[in-house]
Amino acid sequence: MSVEKRATGKTAAAKPRQIGRQAVFLIGTYFSGSTLLGNCLNAHPSIFFAGEIDRLEAFRREPDWTHQRERGCRLCSTQAEAICPAWPSELLEKIRPLDDISAYRAVIERTEAPILLDGSKRIDWLNSLYDSGLNSNIKVIICARTPFSFAKSSDGGAQPLRPIEAGASWRDFYLHTLRSLAGRGIPSLIVRYEEFAFKPEPSIQRVCDFLNIPFDPVTLNYWRVPSHAVGGNGGAYLRDPNFTPSALDKDEKWKLDYFSNKPFGGWIEDKWIHGLTDAAVRQIMSVPMLNDVASLLGYDLAWFMGERMRIQMEDELRRTTHVPSAPNCTAEVKAG
Repeated sequence: MSVEKRATGKTAAAKPRQIGRQAVFLIGTYFSGSTLLGNCLNAHPSIFFAGEIDRLEAFRREPDWTHQRERGCRLCSTQAEAICPAWPSELLEKIRPLDDISAYRAVIERTEAPILLDGSKRIDWLNSLYDSGLNSNIKVIICARTPFSFAKSSDGGAQPLRPIEAGASWRDFYLHTLRSLAGRGIPSLIVRYEEFAFKPEPSIQRVCDFLNIPFDPVTLNYWRVPSHAVGGNGGAYLRDPNFTPSALDKDEKWKLDYFSNKPFGGWIEDKWIHGLTDAAVRQIMSVPMLNDVASLLGYDLAWFMGERMRIQMEDELRRTTHVPSAPNCTAEVKAG
C-alpha cells in the first residue's frame, strides 16, 4: 500500500503533477468491475489501490456487516509466509483501537502514493467517513454495470436473487449513491463496465483526467505491478504475478478457465444474453424507476434489449441453417 514502491512493485514512470493527498473511492454494486479497474489504476505511480479497506478487521465494527474479515491483501494471504508489505501486522495492530476516522487517516498518511484508492464499494462506508470529518480532497468513481448483467451474476451463490429483486437492489444502490454524493457535494465520475472492458484505454484516460494526473500506459499492462488490494473479485487477479488458484473462493473456481483465455480489452461479459429468460428480462424492466436510474448512469436499456433479441435471432438462424458462428457486435455499447 503506501509502503515503499519497492514493496508494491511500483516503478518510477511519468512524473505526476503536483497534487495534494487524495482519498478516491470506487463505489459500485458487486460484479461491477471495480476490482479490475482498481488493479489497472494501481499500476499508475500516483495511485495505491488498497482494495476493500472496510473488510479489514481493524474497521469491522458494524454488526450487520457479514463479509469475511481480512488481515491483509487477498494475494499475500495465499503465500506461504503470508506477510503483506502493504498491510503489515504492526500497522493493523496500531490502528485497531482507533475510531474509524482516525484509523483511516493513519492509512492515508502511510500511503506513499499521493492517491489512496479505496475499493470498498459501499456508499455508506464513504458517508460515514465523510460525515466524521474526511471531507476534503475526496472524489468518487462510480463503477456501473447494466442491471441485466448484475441480475445474472446475482443468480448464483448462497443467497441468489430473483430477477425482480436484483433489479430493485441495483436501482436502490445507485439511487442511494447518486443522492448521497449530490447531498454532500462530492465530485464523481461514472465508468461503465461494458465500455471499460471493450476499450480500457479511453476509460482509464478519463479517470486520470478526473484525478488530475497524467495518463500512464503502464496501466494497460497493470499485471506487471503486483496488487496488494484487500478482498475483491478473485477473477480480477488472474494476471497478477503473485496469483495462485488458492486466491479464488470455492464458488469462484470457474473463473480460472473462464477468464484465462480472455484478453484485457476487446470483449464484454454477455452471459446475461443467453443466461436470462425473457420472463426474467421483463421482470427486471418492470422495476419502477429502474430505467430512470439507468439513464442517469448513461445507459439506454432499450438498446441492450434490442441487441439481445438480435443476437438470439442470429444464433437461432445459424442453428437452423448450420452457418458458422460469427462474432457478435455487442461490444460497441450505446450510452444514453
